[in-house]
Amino acid sequence: MGDKTYNSKKFIELVLSAGLKAYIRLRERFRRKIRSEVRLKCKELLKTEGIYRFMGLIESIFGRLSRM
Repeated sequence: MGDKTYNSKKFIELVLSAGLKAYIRLRERFRRKIRSEVRLKCKELLKTEGIYRFMGLIESIFGRLSRM
């Protein structure tokens, strides 16, 4: 999954329990850090594998699908 709208903890747990990797950009602010272990796993996946650079491509596909 690559869309940042799937930001909920329950959804991330569902994806991880299915044996998939959750490449989800999480919202993090200066005063509101990520504390959940499940959400921290997502953050680490984005850093280590560098796959988030393809986010523009993923967003354009979602945009085309929604216009159809």
